[in-house]
Amino acid sequence: MYRIKKTLFFFYKALKHPANAIKHILPLKRLINNLFQIYGIRYQLPVLDSIILCVTNFCNAHCLMCDIGLNHDKGMNILQRSEKREMDFELLKKISNDPYVLKHKPFFNILMTEPLLHSRIGAIVKELKENNYQVNLTTNGFLLPEKAQELAESGLDYLQVSIDGPIELHNRIRGIDVFRKAIEGIKKLNSFNAKPLININCVITNLNFSYLTKLVDKIEREGILINQFKFQFMYFVSEAMQKRNNVLGVKEMMQSESTINKYMMPDKVNIDILYKELQELRAMKPHNIQQIRIIPDIRSKKELRNYFNFKGEKMPYYDYCAWPFRQIAVKTDGVVLFHTRCFNYSLGSLLDGSCVRSVFFSLKAKYFRKQFKRYKFCLPACTRCCGVVSKVS
Repeated sequence: MYRIKKTLFFFYKALKHPANAIKHILPLKRLINNLFQIYGIRYQLPVLDSIILCVTNFCNAHCLMCDIGLNHDKGMNILQRSEKREMDFELLKKISNDPYVLKHKPFFNILMTEPLLHSRIGAIVKELKENNYQVNLTTNGFLLPEKAQELAESGLDYLQVSIDGPIELHNRIRGIDVFRKAIEGIKKLNSFNAKPLININCVITNLNFSYLTKLVDKIEREGILINQFKFQFMYFVSEAMQKRNNVLGVKEMMQSESTINKYMMPDKVNIDILYKELQELRAMKPHNIQQIRIIPDIRSKKELRNYFNFKGEKMPYYDYCAWPFRQIAVKTDGVVLFHTRCFNYSLGSLLDGSCVRSVFFSLKAKYFRKQFKRYKFCLPACTRCCGVVSKVS
């Protein structure tokens, strides 16, 4: 029944607007891939649905759940290393005007570290919008007040702002005094006639699991208009997950521990309290927030206990990642990966004369996909990552 509901919801979203129908149903490959994933059929056709742009490799925050923010020698901090602090505009134009990209019109996600630190962030979005791509940008919001007008004028489609709790808690988690800056920036964006849809993302961890409804109340009292308030369970690779993954012996799929540290301990989440918070979140109907979404959409205490522990065992339904068949991430130096918090496996570089198609269908990409199929689209290190947890949405 759940998969039937998911299928109907998928078609509803796809057909609600003509642009969504083009993105989600056409071409036929995308429709087939989405249905394969919804129904757990372990097969995907390679087709480029999204491109992640890592336009900077440095940040102005020190988030307690981030390997980069804490400068830990593991996880995302390994993947994001590059001598280039920001992506050259010429590389961005090459990607935007690539024939394969123009043909398939993938969704562009500008994220990782802090994109608003890029010296030409408005020009980057404008370039992408000139070729009619859908564009999302994720930010901690610290620079949002001064960048709001530039983003509004760029034609940005979606802006996601990270807010993890009420003022003091959020600032402690993010390592800088950012809460009021983020709210001020959102209010400024709300004042423009042409503006992106604004989403807020909250990462649920052992530090904030009891403050979720208080956060919604706080945002509601601010009077800001929010398209979607997303509550996302923390993503991590524990030592146990790392060991189970690396003992498989696939050199290209070795993984390090990630996110786990003295501050971030999934087993410290009180499941009874979290369960009550999630129940109350689902019942809330705030005036200024159009939708509250919880990822993953698991509803029992048993499932919550399974998620928030160091074992990181596979979960029913949430055991299928399709990103290696549908996405690439481009670093500041032009090196291409499948994802920003995935395996440290380079598909090639866009600065050595290669085009996007040649990298996406390279021998290295095909080899990785073959190995990924062998392990049924979910390795031990994948079980608490966004590709698996988010599924088709």
